[in-house]
Amino acid sequence: MSFIRRRAARLATLVAAAVAALAVSAAPASAATIPAGGMTVEGASLDWSGSTVMQTPLVFGPTGFFHYFSAGSSDGTEATYKGAEGNAEVLLEAEGPEAVASWATHTNFGAATGHHQVVRLLNGSGRIEADGSAKISWDATFSVNFYSGSVPFAVEDPTLTVNPDGSGELTATLSGCAASKAEPEAPCTPFTPSPEAQIATFTGVHIDPEAALTVTPNYARVEVESTPAQNRAVEGWGAWPQAMVSFQDQTGLSSYFYSSGSGEDPNKPPLPFVVDFKGPIPTPPATTTPTDTGTTTEPSSTPAPAPIATPTSAGTLTAMKGVRKLDASGSATLAKLACPSGGSTCKTVVPKHVAAKIAGKRWLLTVIAPKRIGAGKSGAVKVRLPKGAREALGKGRLAVSLDVVLKANGTSAKHLLKVKIAGGN
Repeated sequence: MSFIRRRAARLATLVAAAVAALAVSAAPASAATIPAGGMTVEGASLDWSGSTVMQTPLVFGPTGFFHYFSAGSSDGTEATYKGAEGNAEVLLEAEGPEAVASWATHTNFGAATGHHQVVRLLNGSGRIEADGSAKISWDATFSVNFYSGSVPFAVEDPTLTVNPDGSGELTATLSGCAASKAEPEAPCTPFTPSPEAQIATFTGVHIDPEAALTVTPNYARVEVESTPAQNRAVEGWGAWPQAMVSFQDQTGLSSYFYSSGSGEDPNKPPLPFVVDFKGPIPTPPATTTPTDTGTTTEPSSTPAPAPIATPTSAGTLTAMKGVRKLDASGSATLAKLACPSGGSTCKTVVPKHVAAKIAGKRWLLTVIAPKRIGAGKSGAVKVRLPKGAREALGKGRLAVSLDVVLKANGTSAKHLLKVKIAGGN
């Protein structure tokens, strides 16, 4: 089909290994990391995972359905499927090295496999200014193929804009066609693309050019207009930006992008996306000999400072200071959590995984934290390294950064954790 506007062929600049991820700053960017005159960015990458809806196979009917990603423009068929094209590639990630998807593996994700799918955009360019604002663009296209390709839409040339106050947006040209899941074999009628449409908005972001940036898009209590009407009475109600919802009104998929009162509502919020301003596989620093594993090591330990507690009415987070040692299971505690007595149950929001680069390879580390903590009770935030990552780390050290959000008593508090972990092999 020709309903999606195809772009000219792009220079193939695929990489052999993956990007480092994660660090979202909850504090303003340091003047020491952004030059006074700002800086040019070349070769930035962006990892996008959509939503839990897009990561979860639908089990009904004789075979069920997958909402799968593909590189370039797709009409949802094998003939137009690509795991990589130009500056876009689709990766299947688990707790280890990732692999570019193919038609043979494009549905190999979901809870049963332990994999999730990620679109990675490469070679982004733009600027970061001294005031912490930024604008980075990617010459790339990828597609999201709902209902096993019956209802595809394309996302073209995304642009990330960050304002000095930490607010911002991710925009792109959206294109697709009107289709029906009830008649998957019926022709799909193209409609006019939506240029510069918001696919995510956000607040509270502060850039450190030396670290990857994880952005959690706005969703909670975002109001939109669509049909069926948004349900604003259910817990956790919200929406993607109105421009995204309005575009999906044409595809027939709009209710997957806002709370409608269906059982899918908890899976609709957008997942965090990750931007690495330094691009794929920067040379890892070494402070030992040329035979080092590629993971930064530091001088021998000094007495660890006392943990720092951050109390709020939403709960207290006590960050663990000093270098944390992995236990026998490959886990390390990053912080302690405490819910205030006499109030409501505390809820925690943390990413399921954080990414780290060890010896030049990107690994996904599992984040472990309770979803709810009763009033007066406590919990902990931990990360667990898979066996391969522990072996690659050896006796090196690893810096891990992630956001933790605590919600209780009508308030919400966001905390940035930055903790160093030492291997013991």
